[in-house]
Amino acid sequence: MLTADGENGVAAHPKLLPKRIILIRHGESQGNKDDAAYTVTPDYKIPLTAEGIEQGRRAGSRIRRVLSGGGGDWSVYFYVSPYERTRSTLREMGRAFPRKRVIGVREECRIREQDFGNFQVTERMKVIKETREKFGRFFYRFPEGESAADVFDRVSSFFESLWRDIDMQRLQGAEQQQDPMAGAAGELNLVMVSHGLALRVFMMKWFKWTVEQFERLNNLGNCEFRVMQLGSGGDYSLAVHHSPEEMRAWGLSPEMIQDQTWRASAPRGSWNEKCPWYLDAFFDTHHAPEEQFQDDDKEEEATLEEELELQLREQNDSLRDLTEALSSDPSNLELISVQEELIQSVKEVEEGLLHLKQARLLREVNASIKCSKSFSEDAVVESLDTKDAEALSDVGQHDLNDEVELLVDQKYSTGSKCRFRFTDGRWYNGLIVQLEGSHSALVSFLTPTSESMLMCQFFLQKRCRFGSSCRLSHGIDVPISSLKKFVPTVWGPSMVGYSIWALEEGKNGLWREAELESWDENLKLGHVVFRDTGKSSKLGTEAITLSEHAELSDEDEETSSDSTSSDYDQEDVDSAALPQGLGFLESTNQQSGIQTEVTLFAKWENHTRGVASKMMANMGYQEGMGLGSAGQGMLDPISVRVLPSKQSLDHAFEAQRNEQVNGPKKGKKRSRGGKRKREKKYAEAARAAREEGSKSDMFALINSQLSVHAEILRGTKKHMTTNNNNSNGKEKGGEEGKREGGRRGLLAYEDEIKELKMRAEKLEEMANRNRREKAVYDAVMRKLNETRSALADAEAARTCASTQLLTKEKEKRWLKF
Repeated sequence: MLTADGENGVAAHPKLLPKRIILIRHGESQGNKDDAAYTVTPDYKIPLTAEGIEQGRRAGSRIRRVLSGGGGDWSVYFYVSPYERTRSTLREMGRAFPRKRVIGVREECRIREQDFGNFQVTERMKVIKETREKFGRFFYRFPEGESAADVFDRVSSFFESLWRDIDMQRLQGAEQQQDPMAGAAGELNLVMVSHGLALRVFMMKWFKWTVEQFERLNNLGNCEFRVMQLGSGGDYSLAVHHSPEEMRAWGLSPEMIQDQTWRASAPRGSWNEKCPWYLDAFFDTHHAPEEQFQDDDKEEEATLEEELELQLREQNDSLRDLTEALSSDPSNLELISVQEELIQSVKEVEEGLLHLKQARLLREVNASIKCSKSFSEDAVVESLDTKDAEALSDVGQHDLNDEVELLVDQKYSTGSKCRFRFTDGRWYNGLIVQLEGSHSALVSFLTPTSESMLMCQFFLQKRCRFGSSCRLSHGIDVPISSLKKFVPTVWGPSMVGYSIWALEEGKNGLWREAELESWDENLKLGHVVFRDTGKSSKLGTEAITLSEHAELSDEDEETSSDSTSSDYDQEDVDSAALPQGLGFLESTNQQSGIQTEVTLFAKWENHTRGVASKMMANMGYQEGMGLGSAGQGMLDPISVRVLPSKQSLDHAFEAQRNEQVNGPKKGKKRSRGGKRKREKKYAEAARAAREEGSKSDMFALINSQLSVHAEILRGTKKHMTTNNNNSNGKEKGGEEGKREGGRRGLLAYEDEIKELKMRAEKLEEMANRNRREKAVYDAVMRKLNETRSALADAEAARTCASTQLLTKEKEKRWLKF
């Protein structure tokens, strides 16, 4: 007998806790078998299939074996959803239970299926479900229906009612209700027959799962059930009856399985109830060592810094909107005063943000000085005193960054900026995502300009399912020894008009080409115009960069020049260390003399012996890589231009300039067409001249009249054929026939009446089909009334035209008589 006593060990009255709570989904329904059933039958009326009825019978037998497996006396109480398919499932399950074992049954409306709306159109539901997968299954609300969050709210209400029924002993037999002190005669079991989503939400509420963990769960199969059983400590758990492999197949994460295992034996009200294992998703650690408490102030400052940056962005947006409003009404004194106050507030926030960043950088400088390994052991490292700190705080932001770069050790850490060389041979600015040991680092692009360069956020969370086929970047593994120091750009008014790359706020994280239109030295903001959309925006230095590639520092240029001058000396010393580039094949590394198996770097090398490509390969050039030791030079070779013969160079260069301005000159002037028409016209003129010159007699007169008649007939047939082949011409001919009258007008009216009748029949059919949907029915009836009115007008016009035609024919007969 499972009971819970009152407080302080005194038994107020025994509270019978169910030994098991079994959650079972209904059997296979017509809707599970064919989605088209939802288009003609309401969701709550959809019945079970023959297979679903058989599944219900088998499920009842399996659940009875679970309840009676421990021996002894047991009883069961059922909760069922009001839908037809759940009630039918319960009816078939009940055949396996003796009547004396069933304490009661209750229809509970709050555990019904998620409301997907009224009658469901198949094509529309496909689009809606695809949208739900993108938006998220828990929060997406169906049109005229519910979301999983709405189901969670009503299931939570049922959850509270269930505990109240247990407390008030409403789930016990008649004897226990009449005499509560008598205790329970056996094990009580609850069985809930409901739907897949409602059961998953019930477990989410019971076990306090997060939304992310809920969306990991797989739906239950038809008549599949979950057993929540009391553990030895008095808490319910799935791990008492089910194995970890089963729970893993249902979609439970390792943390969730660990929590279920803990609940199977832990006492109620312990620490895990207040802070379960899966809360690691919210916190990095639950208990920090003593050494980490001194970092609380730094974390608070970082939080404050983020809040100030967010506040600064919001104020800048408000200031931009206010400036646009003032441009339309410059004389509004209230707006002017608000603008002045907002500008003052922006300056105060920027000053506070600057002080916070300066203090943080000063701490980093002091820490780097203390742990720097670049100083010798005899050198004495002194931290900055108050005077030095005040002097350093007066220095501008860019000077401070330069000072920090000189003092900080060259060792890199996660989150620091750097420069790295990509596979195309060019240098890019990067951000260290993760350090893999002491020799390698995972680096992402700091200024991604394409989707393939953008870092995959799911990969960072270790949730990306696409692996190497993901269209986003998973980072680049770069040796730490090949990384170089990040070189920030010093912005100023002199750079106005430069072509830059900028990141627009609220976009997808891709940097786009833009132009720096103006620069505010006080606010350190640049007015940027994007080239693709023409949209302008004010951005800070963190959202603009001079180039998509990394800038070269003075040290790099000196190093590259030194390495270039020493290449030939090193070749003489060590001939085995040949440069390995795409221009070389492995089979030619050992060859001497003229090489024949070399990749050609330019198309015009196909017509030569490849001498230039061989020289470039010997110098270490790689295909697709820019010229120069740093790979920052031009990509394509200089094209060969053949100058026109017998002309001076000034005429040749003038032609080249005209070609650059006006575009390439077309090779051959295209004909205007109409050659056959012109030849036909000339032939007709020649024939007319011959006829005029020929002798006129009676036979010539007859032939000319016959030819004219034949031309008229040929033109009429050609006109009729053209009208029949062209739909637009057909409609135009119909309108002309109506205007002309006659039998052509009657035929046009007949076609129009036939088309209107077909349209009216379709609209009547559509109105009958959508009679229950008022909005659709009203729109269809409006169209139907318009069509009927047009049909009546067309029939009246046809009658009038027919009368006119009969009248004309009578007049013709009378005139002929």
